[in-house]
Amino acid sequence: MKRLSLALLTLAATALAPVALAAGSDTARTPEEVLAGCNLTPEQDQANAQVAVRSSAKSTLAAAAAMYKSSYSAVSYDLNVGPASINGDSATVRGSITLRATNVATKQPVGGTYSGVVNLTRTGCHWEATGYARG
Repeated sequence: MKRLSLALLTLAATALAPVALAAGSDTARTPEEVLAGCNLTPEQDQANAQVAVRSSAKSTLAAAAAMYKSSYSAVSYDLNVGPASINGDSATVRGSITLRATNVATKQPVGGTYSGVVNLTRTGCHWEATGYARG
């Protein structure tokens, strides 16, 4: 399978990046205070961070697929989201995206797997993706 063009590679590099940065909390809270105030177990908090990453990725990939539809058809992907590493009101999640598509002009399949780390910020009791780095 051929590697993705520069345009789709850029898509993969930014697929987990948020549209806007989340506003941080004005008051520092201990992890225990956050979990108690939000009625969450540590496992639920971790799962919520992973859900935020999946949601951000799916939304961004759907928008990008629509934008690149004149160049690529049959766009599909597999999203692998790892466990969240939570530190107070910040978290990181490692993962990868495997993209597949067909180049409309050449009818050739293209694809690749791209790994990265998503940064999240807690807003109230919810997580929001605030950044992405490849690697």
